[in-house]
Amino acid sequence: MKPHWKRVIGLVADLHVGSPCAPWPSGFIAPREEGSREIKPSKAQERLNLYWANFCNKLNEFQIDTLLLLGDLVHGNNRREWGKGTMTADLSLQVEACVQLLKPIAKGLPTYAVSGSGYHDSLDVRLDRAVVKELGGEFLGYLANLPLEGTKRIITIQHGASAAAIYREMIMGREDLFLAAAEGRGKLPFHIDMKITGHWHFFCHIHEEGRHLLQLPAWTDWSPWVGSLKYYGKMLPDIGGCILLIDDHDRMIVYPFLYERPMIADGLLEKI
Repeated sequence: MKPHWKRVIGLVADLHVGSPCAPWPSGFIAPREEGSREIKPSKAQERLNLYWANFCNKLNEFQIDTLLLLGDLVHGNNRREWGKGTMTADLSLQVEACVQLLKPIAKGLPTYAVSGSGYHDSLDVRLDRAVVKELGGEFLGYLANLPLEGTKRIITIQHGASAAAIYREMIMGREDLFLAAAEGRGKLPFHIDMKITGHWHFFCHIHEEGRHLLQLPAWTDWSPWVGSLKYYGKMLPDIGGCILLIDDHDRMIVYPFLYERPMIADGLLEKI
C-alpha cells in the first residue's frame, strides 16, 4: 500500500519554553538592554533539544502542510513561587526563545495556535498569541473547530482544562459522549471527527466509531510542584509530538514521536 496523504499536519503542545525542564535554544543571547548575556541550556536540556531537533526533522521529512500549536508554549513567570523554577522571569525572552525553536518548522507554513492554561500565561499579555504572531501565524483563542480543506473532516483543538483523579482516558470517553449528545440534539450543526487536546503531558489516542480523541504529549520533563509531588507516578510526562495524516479515503492516522525522559529534577539515581 502506498497511500496518498491529502493532509499532513504537525501537532505540538506544552513546550513550556522558559522552564529549566523544557527545551531552551543553544546560543540564546539576551538583547543589549538586558546585558547581552547568554542564557545557556543545561546538559539535560540539551538532550531535550536533540529530541526537538529530531521531531523537527520528522515534520520536514513528512512535509507537513500545517502546524497546530495547542498552548502553554512558554512557561510563564511561575507566579506562585515568585519566579523560581524559570530560565528567566522576563516573559519577552521566553517568547523570543520559543519563536527560535519553532521557526525551523513554521517557516512559511500556515500556523495556528490556541491559548494555554491561565497559570502559564501572563496577567497582561496573551503569550501564546505573541508567539504565533511572531511566527506569522494566527491565534484562534481558547477553542477552534477547523474544517480541513480537501477533506470531509472537521477537527476541534483546545489546550484542555479538565482533571481526572485516576483514569484520564475516562475524561476523553466522557467528552466523546458529550459531543455525541450535542450533535444529536442539534447544538452542533456539524460532526467533529477528531478532538485534539494538550495540557495533561501524556499521549493517548482513542479511536471509537465515528470519532478520534487525541491527547498530545508534552516537551517538558517532570518538575516538582505541589500536584506533581503528591502524585509522582501519575504526573511523569510523555515527551514528544505527533503528526496527523489524512489519506485519500479521509482516514485519519496519528503518528506519535515519543522520547525518553532525561529525568532532570527527579533526583540522582546513585547508591548511598
